[in-house]
Amino acid sequence: DAGLTGTTPPTNRYQLGSGLRLPESRTMNVGVDQSISQSFRVNATYSYRRGVGLLRGRNLNPPVAGVRPDLRFANVVDVVGDAASRGHALNLSATLLLLNWHRTFFAVNYAIASSETNTTGAFSLPANGDDLSTEWGPTVPRHRVGGSFSTQPIRNLGVSINVRAQSGTPYNITTGVDSNGDGCLDRCAQSNGH
Repeated sequence: DAGLTGTTPPTNRYQLGSGLRLPESRTMNVGVDQSISQSFRVNATYSYRRGVGLLRGRNLNPPVAGVRPDLRFANVVDVVGDAASRGHALNLSATLLLLNWHRTFFAVNYAIASSETNTTGAFSLPANGDDLSTEWGPTVPRHRVGGSFSTQPIRNLGVSINVRAQSGTPYNITTGVDSNGDGCLDRCAQSNGH
């Protein structure tokens, strides 16, 4: 009841779809680890991950000729599990351990990844109704590098330095336009933020 102040616009309704199942994740890892010398070691790991049955929203109450079928609500978001993700990652690292020289430890790591999905969450609505083919976009930074150094220059004194850097985090760009009239703004692109 809006009282004398005006009308209250309809709100969204959120519900879980019938027969909804938990999402699945399938992962494969392959790696090699090699000691070059007694104190120097390198390794490489490749990972492939696929997500199936990921959750996303489906609008059951889009406007038809500018009018919503159920006037009590704006969007009726039904959570369904038909979205997916896929990703590849290669991780390279090297470690140098010199216990006899001031207990010195040095490690460096580099990872390159390509990961994408066609959902941004259980209650998120695709820009093009149920067409998920246009929704694919990156989900993780492309490059990551890190390093760690520690040593004990004198007795009872340790010094450590850690550094980490990565390329930009992916983000969505929303156009501010509802081109298909479903009450949701279009996302024109997803950027990997390089």
